[in-house]
Amino acid sequence: MPLVRVEYEKKGRVAYISHLDLIRVIQRAVRRAGIPVEYTKGFNPHAKISFGPALALGTESCGEMMDVQLEKEMEVKNFIERMNASFPDGIRVTKAEYIPDGSASLTALINAAEYTVQAEYRQGGSGQEGRVSDFFNRREIYIEKTSKKGKKRLIDIVPMILEQKNIEVGGRRLSLDLILETGNERNLKPADLLFSLRAYTGLELENVRIQRQSLLIKRGEKYFTPFQVFK
Repeated sequence: MPLVRVEYEKKGRVAYISHLDLIRVIQRAVRRAGIPVEYTKGFNPHAKISFGPALALGTESCGEMMDVQLEKEMEVKNFIERMNASFPDGIRVTKAEYIPDGSASLTALINAAEYTVQAEYRQGGSGQEGRVSDFFNRREIYIEKTSKKGKKRLIDIVPMILEQKNIEVGGRRLSLDLILETGNERNLKPADLLFSLRAYTGLELENVRIQRQSLLIKRGEKYFTPFQVFK
């Protein structure tokens, strides 16, 4: 069966709907658009759509991913146009490509994501740049995580900060561009990183805007997009 890998945006007010609600929105849009999606068999059939790692509530994204299994092929341009006409404001397909049926799933592939953070310091003053620089140069940064069973443990997040692409501190503003581990194995949320930044530096942030720029596949020292298929 034809399999379409889709990249889409989630911006504005829809950033505040949960992942489960997003799935419902997309499934309704697929039905309204008349996309020939394949459905599961059984008492409660549902569209065969699988998603990449869930986005934290309140976080915008330029590069969310999903795979849509179709009953028959259709032109990619037509697919994109019909989907975008059915989506609410804030959700928009930016790219779609057919990939081989049986390709590895998004959750099996994706292990990294690029995030940008824009924020302001609650209070002005000197020394912010040095404190931020010292934080990102630390050999160890620990946060407390609670497992599903309620067990608490300390985790070092430094190995989960894969790349510091850009860090800018100017006046009261902070700008970050980072690649973080993302996925089923290990997952560093930007909100947890910012919580650690405050805990280690004492800097209070406000007007924080977090945006996921892309979902990535890290192999060795190289990064690939989910459109570059790995069996």
